[in-house]
Amino acid sequence: MFNFFLKNKQDQERQNSLDQVGNNAKSKVENFIKFAEPMKDRRSSDFNTLMRFALESDQWTNSELNLKDDENDQAMVFNFSQEYIERYMARLFPRNPHTGVLEVGVQVRETDKKLIQKYETEIIDIYYQYDLANILLEQGINFLCGGASVFYYPQDPVTKRAQIISLDPAKCYLGWKNNRLVQFAFKEYQGNSNYKIYYHDLAEHIIIDEANNQILTSKNEYDFIPAFWIPNNPRPHTHEGISKIHLLKELDRSYNRTASNFDKRIEENTDPHLVILSEQADATKIERGRKKKTRLGANDDMKYLELKEGSEIINWLDLIEKRITNKTGIVHSAGKLQSNTSGESLSFQFSDMMDLIGFMRIGWDKAFRQMNTAILTYKYGMNKYNTDPVYQPFLVQDNSDRINQYAKMIETNLISHKDAIDELRGVENAEEKLKEILEEMKLFKPEQKEEPLIN
Repeated sequence: MFNFFLKNKQDQERQNSLDQVGNNAKSKVENFIKFAEPMKDRRSSDFNTLMRFALESDQWTNSELNLKDDENDQAMVFNFSQEYIERYMARLFPRNPHTGVLEVGVQVRETDKKLIQKYETEIIDIYYQYDLANILLEQGINFLCGGASVFYYPQDPVTKRAQIISLDPAKCYLGWKNNRLVQFAFKEYQGNSNYKIYYHDLAEHIIIDEANNQILTSKNEYDFIPAFWIPNNPRPHTHEGISKIHLLKELDRSYNRTASNFDKRIEENTDPHLVILSEQADATKIERGRKKKTRLGANDDMKYLELKEGSEIINWLDLIEKRITNKTGIVHSAGKLQSNTSGESLSFQFSDMMDLIGFMRIGWDKAFRQMNTAILTYKYGMNKYNTDPVYQPFLVQDNSDRINQYAKMIETNLISHKDAIDELRGVENAEEKLKEILEEMKLFKPEQKEEPLIN
């Protein structure tokens, strides 16, 4: 009888070879994770603390809350940190001022117009397919609050096109060579203490499935790994970002303590404490309120203990708030702007915030370029692709002056219609928009009647 489980020598050697490859791959991943784990753990601890502080308003320590004299004492939370995140998120990735939609476009720099259209179509299609807007919201909060974001764009094993997946930066393992990310891994929890580990380097991709006891390896056919790390304001020659919330944390807490104590004292002095200086007066018969009379002796006195240092405390709170505003560059403009404020003066008023966001976008610009290169490489093969992200304007602008300027430049042949569309409406494909305009002009152009020939 034939034994289906009997292996010849060649089969056995092949199986041993596969087992050895799997063991080598598992050993490589385990060694890398062991090396990168301390930094990942520190980052994870910082992320959790800062997320609770800013997003959940967890800004009082347990020991501080236990020192309260009364359970009903108010523990106020100023939480300027959350306001900072919300303000910067709204301007880091602005919405389209005309449609209200959050969108990031792309500009492909090629001489061949057909290639431009083909490349931009592929990139935008991937953006929409994987809901880039929501990914940016998640990663933007990670960036501003925790201090780092990550773009993860592996190749789909079925379609061979790019995927865009939002990962938690606090759970990523990083390996660097100079300023280049050359090793990357993360764990996906599967339950019952089992994980699925995804590992990438410049030589291979490895997936370790602990639940099913499987190890999958594949060769990395490209000269990049499918991830890009975006740190927020890192120290020179380092790769871990520094969260702005770290800098605001103690200022926030100081405001909380001062404001809470002041609030409590105001509440106490709304019904101030009465001090009676008398050996004869009966305190139970003291009447309080308007038009009430109390009989006291010749040498007796009574007075209220009132809040004396109110103005000093308010000035101190105002000083803290101004310091926070200066550190973040946030402009509180509600009710201050006049209707005739020019675009130049408005830009100057927001210049500090615009400059800070400009510095932040340097890292995001590079991340988009690398991700776009991966998207096009998966689809069209290795090549030198040149792309730039296109964001909506930071401030809502009056475009009438710009349009008049471009109209004069077109009239004097200093710029083409295509370039003008590209600069004025950068999120859209200029070539397609120009075609659309020309086709529409044909529809509205009056038909010319043929004149009869005169013999």
